[in-house]
Formats: sequence, C-alpha cells, structure tokens
Amino acid sequence: MAPPNTGTNHGEEIVWIAVMGMTGSGKSTFINLVSGSRLATSDSMESVTKEVEAAPAFKLDGRTVRLIDTPGFDDDELTEKEVLERIASYLAVQYGDPSRTMLHGVIFIHRIDIDRVGNSAKRNLYMFLKLIGPKPYKNIVFVTNWWSKANPVKAAQRVAQLATNDKYWKPALDGGANVVHHTDSIESAQSIIRLILNNHPISLNIQEELVDQKLDISETAAGQEVDKRLAEMAKKYEDNLRKVREDMDDALRRRDEEAKEALNEARKEFQAGLEQAKRDRESMSNDFARQKAQVEQALAAERARNAAPAPPPSQGDMFLQSYHDGRTCRITNFQNGYALQYAGGSASVGPFNGGSHQEWICHLQAQWSTWTFQSKSSGLYLGIDGYISEGTGVGVVSYPFQWTVNVVDGKSLVFPTQHQSQNGIPLVISMWPASGSWYLTVYRDGVTDPGGFLHQSWKFTIV
Repeated sequence: MAPPNTGTNHGEEIVWIAVMGMTGSGKSTFINLVSGSRLATSDSMESVTKEVEAAPAFKLDGRTVRLIDTPGFDDDELTEKEVLERIASYLAVQYGDPSRTMLHGVIFIHRIDIDRVGNSAKRNLYMFLKLIGPKPYKNIVFVTNWWSKANPVKAAQRVAQLATNDKYWKPALDGGANVVHHTDSIESAQSIIRLILNNHPISLNIQEELVDQKLDISETAAGQEVDKRLAEMAKKYEDNLRKVREDMDDALRRRDEEAKEALNEARKEFQAGLEQAKRDRESMSNDFARQKAQVEQALAAERARNAAPAPPPSQGDMFLQSYHDGRTCRITNFQNGYALQYAGGSASVGPFNGGSHQEWICHLQAQWSTWTFQSKSSGLYLGIDGYISEGTGVGVVSYPFQWTVNVVDGKSLVFPTQHQSQNGIPLVISMWPASGSWYLTVYRDGVTDPGGFLHQSWKFTIV
C-alpha cells in the first residue's frame, strides 16, 4: 500500500472529511455552516443531495479542510444500490489515484428529535459501518443534531441508548469514536472539525476492497449487503405475486370484476418490482463501472481547474507546461535545434525557418493529463497510424492523437500515451540521421543508438 496522502492544494496538505447520515439529518446544512458553502439543503425529510459532492476548501486553525457531502441510503428517489455506487465510486477514485487521497475522518450526523431509531435509521447506520469497517473507528465522530426541536430529557435518553447498544454506536465508540452534541452554531461545527484536524489519515473498508483487493463492487461487504437486500425484495415480490394470482383466481370464481381489476393492478406493480430487483442485481457491476468513470472524469476536471497556476511565459517556456494549452508553439530538438514541421503531407524535422508549417497548437486533455499537437498549417495532428512498436515512424493523423509529456532536467520527453516497449521501457519520439536526412520515429527512452538522449529531448517555445 502506498504511504498515506490526503491530496494537496498547491502543495499544501488538505484535511478531507466525509459527512454521512440519513436523508434530512442536516448534512448539507452542517457543511454550509462551517465552510461557508452554498450546497442545496432541505428542511424536510425529502432528499436534496443526489450526488457525492466536495464543498469548496476552507481554513480552520491554519489547516485547509474539504468536506464531502453524500446522499443517505434512505434517499426518496435513489435506490440503495445507486447510493452505494455513488459513494463507493467517489471514495475509490480518490483513494486509487496517484495522490492516494485518504480521509482524516468521517462525520455521521443523526437527528436526535426523532422518537425512536426506525428501520431507515438502522439501515443507514448498518450500511455506513459496512462502508467504513472497524479499522477507522477512532476517526469517526457521531454528531447528534436538531436538539432545538427535541425534548432534552428524551433526547439524552436516546443518545444513551445509541451509545450503549451493540446494535448501534457502541462497537464504534469502543473502538475510539466520539459522540458530539451539535448546537447549530458555527462554534459548535468548528469544534467538531477540530476533533478530526490532527487525525492520521485512514483508508476505509470500501476503498481497500475496491482498490487494494481489487474486488468487484458486488463482492464488497456493502455490495453483498445490497445484493442480499435485493434478493430479499425479489423474494417478497415473488411471494406477493403468488398471493395476488391466488386472489385473482378466487375473484374470477366469484365473478368479482372490481376485485379482479384491483388485483390486476397490484400484480403489475409486484411484477415490475420483481423485474427491477433482478435487473439491479445483474447490473450492479456494470453500473458501478459507469459511475466510477464519470467520477474519474469529474475529479480530473476539478484537479485541472484547481491546479497551481503556471508561471508566465516570461519566466521560461522551454518545457511544456499548463500555460501552453491552446497556444501555438515551435517544437525544436535540443541537440541540433531542428524544428518539428508539417511537410510533404507528413511530419518531419528540418532547420528552423519560422514558417507556419513549423507551428503546432498544443492542447491539454485535462481528463487524462495528456497532450495533442495540431499542425497550424494543415489542421492535422502529430500521431502514429496503426500498430506502434520500436522504430515506428511518427507522422500526422486526422484525429487528436494523445501524447504524454515528461520533463527531465528542463527537457521535454514526448511519449505515445500508455505505450511501452516489450521490456517495459517507454517509447519516446526520437530523431536520428540516415542517408543525409533526419528521421522521426519512436525509440526506447534514453538509448544512445540511434539518436541519443538529446535527440529525444524537445523544447516548446510559444510563438
């Protein structure tokens, strides 16, 4: 496992905290209060939060904090399966990216004004604990909310019940979790965050299952629980259908048309429910993969927006940086100064002469952190057509072929994206002489024959 990392904000460590709980418990309101955000909120038990969303960063005691809002497992529109897919995909993508982003803590908000712990509250807590696992208990804070609408004596009794019952919070509290009474003030919210600020970041059970153990979502503890619930629902619908059919046969014998019509509507409802439960069980893996891909795209775009500002070109534009995005550049070789050009219907290199055929528009593909290079004179892209192997020639293609650019000692090495030679060494654009001309091909990184390292090093200068 990679060393813990919580992501950075221009090099500064971020304290990441997930906020979970039932629909209408006050998750978004709490986040808005302490962070100054404007997430959509609800004063009722109807859900507003449908997606996992990270609120903007804020400062507390000199630390940068980001809170993650989540939908409840009792959402009035989303199924339990859909809520799991949204939460699990977000957490897995954060943990699985190169920065290995972990959480400093998890806040679970509970409405204390409700008279009893109902089935929805029990289910939310149960799924929460399946996601978290026992290892991070010391990083959990149970926050009791809505005290202003509760009878204080009865509310205190409910807290005691939750804290001492093995079915509720007791196992987590025994493992080091905290319980805090939230008074709806910003001071109260800040004191809750302070309980987490100095925690050691941790990985959650669902993250380790999906990323480290590479389990399918259906094989995780939370996924198995959802699948079990869907199987129970399917069984219940099947039982109801059997009973309805028996009642319909009885209604036919009695020639009771009104009862027959009502039972037929019930049969349609139960049949639809049965089919949906079966579809949900069968589609969990594929639906999770699609959700995860959407999260990866959204988080990559966010990281690109929040990236540290690049220095202006006046501070040096020798190697490719984010400020080159959308700009026209000369791409020249470090060893001999020859320029990449579009000539004779393809890409080649030649002595620099300042013509538009030696100008390339650089486009950053933020989702993948890759680049495309488009010839200004032809509109075609620098690329490789067909199978790529060592020695393959570099030319132009009609579609935006993607390249990865690494900077070594102030020199840019340009690789065909995600392509390596058989021994695992990346293939790099290389210049080498033959028959009195310079050729443009891909060869192994740093080879001395042909080309040499400098023949694989490129300088990007904004025109």
